[in-house]
Amino acid sequence: MDKRPLVEQLASRLRAIAQSAERAGEVAAQEAREGASPAERRDDSRVALEYSSLAKGQAMRAERARAELAELESMPLPKLGERDRIVVGAIVEVEDEEGGRTFFLAPVGAGEELKEGMFAGLWQSDDSEFHDAAHAKRALPRVQLGSAEKQ
Repeated sequence: MDKRPLVEQLASRLRAIAQSAERAGEVAAQEAREGASPAERRDDSRVALEYSSLAKGQAMRAERARAELAELESMPLPKLGERDRIVVGAIVEVEDEEGGRTFFLAPVGAGEELKEGMFAGLWQSDDSEFHDAAHAKRALPRVQLGSAEKQ
């Protein structure tokens, strides 16, 4: 399976988050500067402080989205076989008694639905290491890695 469209879907969402946060931050900063009349600002300076804090929070949100975008764009897209270790960039199928799910293991975007039935996610064990398929099969009801041709 070609993973580039999955990366582009996540990247597009991160770009949209960054742009939205930047716009919201600009609006909040403008409101902090110009939102109230001079008399209102004198009487209640808290409004300006709240808008200033909101602008700062939106700037942080935009910066985080840009950092995640950079991390995503530098992520390797390995072709894996059934006996290879589960690593970032892998596509993993997980099946349990409720059915199955397919995950694209990415460093960002956990929980995002990409294309029908596929989610971005990151599977790590409790010791923060990625494990081979045999370990994953013990840890989860059933994990199947796609073959190199499917990835």
